[in-house]
Amino acid sequence: MSEIHKIIIDSDTAGDDVAALILAAKSPTVDILGVTVLAGNVSLEQAAKNSLAALELAGSSAPDFSVDMPAAVLEKRSASV
Repeated sequence: MSEIHKIIIDSDTAGDDVAALILAAKSPTVDILGVTVLAGNVSLEQAAKNSLAALELAGSSAPDFSVDMPAAVLEKRSASV
């Protein structure tokens, strides 16, 4: 059997990254330990939604993964409330 590669994916999860995330999640030789998101081609919020949707499409259930916003974003929201 092939070696299992344990990975953490860090991405803005725009279109090309969604495809890569789905391929990694479907691969029998990849064990995704975590997914972190950042703003880039899409907003941080959209990157989080895209990551969760891609993982769901690949057959990963919600309890397998969680997405949290960086502390700086949470602090900024709290200060403006």
